[in-house]
Amino acid sequence: MEPRLGAAGPRMPRVGAGPSDRGSPTLDQLLPDDPDLIGPYRLEGRLGAGGMGEVFLARSPGGRVVVVKRIHRHHARDPEFRVRFTREIDAARRVGGHFTAQVIAADPAADLPWMAAAHIPGPSLQALVSQRGPLPVETVIALGAALAEGLAAIHDCGLIHRDLKPANVICADDGPRIIDFGIARPLDAAALTETGALVGTYSHMSPERINGHPATPAADVFSLGCVLVFAATGQSPYAASTLPAVIHRITSGDPDLTRVTADLRPLITACLTTDPAARPAVAEILATLGPAAHRRPPGNPWPAAHQPPPGILPLDGHQPLPGDPWPAAHQLSPGNPSRVAHEPLPGDPSLAAHGPPPGNPPLAAHRPAPGYASPAAHQQPSGGPSPSGRSSRPGYLSEGFSPPSQGSPSGQLSQGERPLPLLSRILPRRALLAGGVAVGATIVVVGASRIFGGEEPVAVTKVSARLVKTLTGHEGEVYSVASNPDGTLLASGGADRTVRLWDPAGVARPGTLAGHESNVYAVAFTGDARLLISGGGDRLARLWDVADRVTLTSLPGGDDGVNAVASTDDGTVIATGGGDGTVRLWDPASGARTAVLTGHGGAVMAVSFSPDGKRLATSGTDETVRIWDVARRALLHTLTAHEGWVSAVAFSPDGKLLVSGGADRVVRLWDPADGTETGTLPGHDAGIAVVAFSRDGRVLATGSGDRTVRLWDPADRTRLATLTGHTAAVGAVAFNHDGTLLATGGADATVRLWEIR
Repeated sequence: MEPRLGAAGPRMPRVGAGPSDRGSPTLDQLLPDDPDLIGPYRLEGRLGAGGMGEVFLARSPGGRVVVVKRIHRHHARDPEFRVRFTREIDAARRVGGHFTAQVIAADPAADLPWMAAAHIPGPSLQALVSQRGPLPVETVIALGAALAEGLAAIHDCGLIHRDLKPANVICADDGPRIIDFGIARPLDAAALTETGALVGTYSHMSPERINGHPATPAADVFSLGCVLVFAATGQSPYAASTLPAVIHRITSGDPDLTRVTADLRPLITACLTTDPAARPAVAEILATLGPAAHRRPPGNPWPAAHQPPPGILPLDGHQPLPGDPWPAAHQLSPGNPSRVAHEPLPGDPSLAAHGPPPGNPPLAAHRPAPGYASPAAHQQPSGGPSPSGRSSRPGYLSEGFSPPSQGSPSGQLSQGERPLPLLSRILPRRALLAGGVAVGATIVVVGASRIFGGEEPVAVTKVSARLVKTLTGHEGEVYSVASNPDGTLLASGGADRTVRLWDPAGVARPGTLAGHESNVYAVAFTGDARLLISGGGDRLARLWDVADRVTLTSLPGGDDGVNAVASTDDGTVIATGGGDGTVRLWDPASGARTAVLTGHGGAVMAVSFSPDGKRLATSGTDETVRIWDVARRALLHTLTAHEGWVSAVAFSPDGKLLVSGGADRVVRLWDPADGTETGTLPGHDAGIAVVAFSRDGRVLATGSGDRTVRLWDPADRTRLATLTGHTAAVGAVAFNHDGTLLATGGADATVRLWEIR
């Protein structure tokens, strides 16, 4: 058998490989049971996996680089899913390769249906902005014009995309491509009934779709507005710490456009109106943005200052191969097999110690390309005037706007390269400690760019905390994190429909568990470190064998998504909390449902077992916390002090304390024996999404929409530390087995690891 990628030799000679190459790309190795061929295409490596299937990089018999998508076996057994996959193929073919990845070949009737498409070099918009920060306004305008043109082509084919989001936009050198037609459907489609099912990504989903109305082209316009806000600001206009809060903001028409420039705000506001009939048509958007886009200088549309630096792997999985016509800034550094980046915004910290890869000039990834200015020099401040102060047609874009043609002044920081906060990053450590702030950051300042070699500063009192690693790989929000019982493995679930596995020691490569067809909202290990439970928006909870990375069983979570999962310490009972207001108990050994607990008047957002497994605490959007007797299936107490939804609940390790948090921004402490409130921990500036105890119960961690994690002493009710670093809401926290490591996840698509002492 031929060796796999990364073994003693390559699977086949690489076109253009040779001494002059900048290094082979970093790909996941093929698994032992992966085939050598799919159709006529020889597999080179794994690019990733999602809810529908697996994605491989491959070559045609003539050496052409292609991307092959093959659906999962359990989906292949579903006739309706085969129809959906066939529809994706037909949709991509009808739109054509100018606006999407050109379909080269497909076999929807194969035992495992597959599709081969042209390889598009370039990162996703999600990865580009997450790694390098918001785009300059002129690039956002050009992006909007190109995406409007692509949507027009899609709509002209009688299709609606229904899942336009940053992860589905590839930033190719000649302009953006819209990918993933897996949920696109004809304008007149009545087949493939999806009663009650919402397929897509909530943070970019139009309010009419959330409310159950059919999708129209106006739904894609709404999603386009969300994409442009993300490109311009680095976050969703509806970012919030919990799913119910996101949905509420969308349906109530509450986008955050404060960081959108005055030039773009009128158009984006029109795209995001809750009335689909009032949104502009894509042709109108194109007519508005097109003239300004045409005034851009020719060449690569993505300024070099925003292209992924050498050594950073594009998170969308579209990596270059030797011989591909990529700019130097896209090339991957040799010998960098890990997907872990220690600081995704400024760049790979390994560059601070080792310099740029051979053949790449220093700072090539940080200099603006000729004819492109640093965004900091040209983006308008929030609420500021437009360049001319005059409005153009329908008031969408200021008249006379022209992209700048000169580079930024020397020494000016680019947007996304965050300014150093006060002097905390450059003062000596001793001076900072004297002031009560522990800082462990190592900073290299080169010209106008910063490369981090360490951690963010955190204010501390009784404990010290430092950021030791930032894990990137998720494309979209991270909703949940969990540590296995011995602390050797972390799991995270996110909006990209995957569960990702991480080695906190950084020795083993991360893995991916794919199978969910919607967002993964919750993950938890059972008492057995080999087993993991996950819950998603596809209304299923899945029990996984972590070692083999396979689903052991799927548990139907009710009539809506599974928002929360938990296991008793001995692993004999699993609980799932659903959007339909029910709590379901399961026997993981048999997969049998043993009870359904009803009583919540809204979605259940959190579930937590007491250490002995005899009690279960639940919370939800009905503003209550409930405590149940597991054996008798009886409600013991209903706790009602919170004002607003309650998204987090946790028992202390000794079972004598219950903690909850929610929209009222207050952490509440309860005596679970009688349900009385014993104290509060105020301080967060936004809703609280998650709470978690260290294994010894001495530290409580809370994550919030204010982008911070706070550490508390639950005994004397004092704050121990405030952890900053996430650039969006924090929705997940979990301690390891001995409390020395804290994992946090957020809407900035990162998992961050903090050393706690």
